[in-house]
Amino acid sequence: MKRHLRVLAAAIAVSFGLQACVSVGAYFGETTPPTDRTLVVSNQSEPRSLDPHKTAGVPEANIMLNLYDCLTTYEPATGSPIPCLATNWEHNADSSVWTFHLRPEATWTDGAPLTADDFVYSWRRAIDPETASPYANLLYYVKNGEGINDGSIADVTKLGVKALDAHTFEVTMERPTAFFIAMTPHYIFSAVPRQAIEKWGDQWITVEHHVSSGPFRLEKRSQYDRIVLKKWEGHWDAANVKLDRVVFLPIEDQNTAVNLYKANEVHALGGGGQAVPTAFVKALRSKDDFHIEPEYGVYYYSINVNRPPLDNKLVRRALAMCIDKQTICEKFLGGGQVPAWNWIPPKTPGYPYPDAPRYDPDEARRLLAQAGFPGGKGFPKVEIFFNTLESHRQLAELIQDTWRRELNIPVDLNNQEWQVYQRTRETRQFDIARDGWIADYLDPNTFLDLFQAVTLNNHPGWANAKYTKLMERANSDPDPLRRLTLLADAEAILLDEMPVIPLYYYASVKLRKPFVLGWGTNPLDQTPMKFVSIDESWTPGSEAAH
Repeated sequence: MKRHLRVLAAAIAVSFGLQACVSVGAYFGETTPPTDRTLVVSNQSEPRSLDPHKTAGVPEANIMLNLYDCLTTYEPATGSPIPCLATNWEHNADSSVWTFHLRPEATWTDGAPLTADDFVYSWRRAIDPETASPYANLLYYVKNGEGINDGSIADVTKLGVKALDAHTFEVTMERPTAFFIAMTPHYIFSAVPRQAIEKWGDQWITVEHHVSSGPFRLEKRSQYDRIVLKKWEGHWDAANVKLDRVVFLPIEDQNTAVNLYKANEVHALGGGGQAVPTAFVKALRSKDDFHIEPEYGVYYYSINVNRPPLDNKLVRRALAMCIDKQTICEKFLGGGQVPAWNWIPPKTPGYPYPDAPRYDPDEARRLLAQAGFPGGKGFPKVEIFFNTLESHRQLAELIQDTWRRELNIPVDLNNQEWQVYQRTRETRQFDIARDGWIADYLDPNTFLDLFQAVTLNNHPGWANAKYTKLMERANSDPDPLRRLTLLADAEAILLDEMPVIPLYYYASVKLRKPFVLGWGTNPLDQTPMKFVSIDESWTPGSEAAH
């Protein structure tokens, strides 16, 4: 495998013209600040939708965060929830009822007041099975949320949300949920404009009909070209918004993104995880505008547990245990990523990590034989599905080579465009699928909750009654340490069944111009653009560079 990695890295370097791309000096490429306070961000993929209830993904999250206000938003440095549309909140003794006090000055971009009734409507819409929201499961913590979404409760008004008055929003939980506030910056909890949705239907998200509540409003959308957000002067916090525009470019080719960055046509590489091509990392490490930051997320492969022979956990464990994750991180990725043996990323405070399967190709071959495929004999061809991004392809090729070499099984690759790929995963029309999860909030539950029920984000389609019971007990336990122990017990079941293969824990590997200020480095990789600014007077050596 190590030789294969060296050969592949060399080939990539040649094909990308690495030597031509690396510039001398402290920064990579042109660093003249724009004079119109417009920030241009490479965002990796075209978003499926601008409706926060009908999409899921990091490129989408980067846009939703700026179009729609939630009760809280992310503090740039830590990712912790801070006041947004809610100025303050409180909960009862066991955290089963939460009360949020809304800003009376908040409005929609069409001038209508934004009230607690808007949140009641929006959360009911998000949980309604007719909406088919990929993130509906986050509302399962609200009373009757799961029953409404699975159809066992027909009346959506039974959801535990209530407008006590125009500016007081009450949420009753299904069970005590002490960590609920950490979830509330996520865009599934944002308010959406009832008046526009009822008037325009699915067309409410077009530029001419769009109504939003965030610090920026939609100015232009040219599919597969750009999305332009313009500062909304009527926003309740407009005085503190320093950018006039943010342009998101859906650039799936990382080499193109880096070249545009070098030419100063892109000011920051956004998206999620490693935005810089693997072959560039070593050469760019010394640049002051190159950033490697820890990220609370995991890159993994989902295994469709309903397709033989992948329905056999011995097969799934064999596939996992012959992958040399350490070598992949050190020799192939090289951007600060850490091998993922457990499902929960490392250094989660107080979390008692269970034992996890390690790299052991001999044991992998034994397990495959035990499953009825000695030496790979009789094993059917399987496909690894991945969305368009060079780093996804490279890693899929490495794992394809590993499974062929170590297990003697036939493996094909299947590359799909992002929007098609999202539907493929959600409908489980795959064998093995490239996947990733960056935490929606700073708690192990954000990872484990994916498999508590068979929802759209549960791509493997795996369910386990004992696992679900442990999750329910954990999420209703008021004792924080006991709760974490129960979550670890649930993770142990997940690792034994192996419906997913954790590959590595993310590091945010990005390029960002030195004149871009206020960009957070939190482990959720979420920075509201209201906190970002451009220093138009920046020059090399100026104080703003530091």
